[in-house]
Amino acid sequence: MQLTDEQLVEALKENGHDDLAEALAGKLAGEAPGGERPPPGPTMHDLIRGKRGSSG
Repeated sequence: MQLTDEQLVEALKENGHDDLAEALAGKLAGEAPGGERPPPGPTMHDLIRGKRGSSG
């Protein structure tokens, strides 16, 4: 089953992950919450694989 980005955001909200939904919506809009670009760090794929940012 493929979800559009908007459906994914809605599914996160429905399951109580408002913070993740907002972060994803911001990322999709090209900006971090607050209108600032996020600092360089681990990507979502790195986190899923158990990796950390360069400081780790």
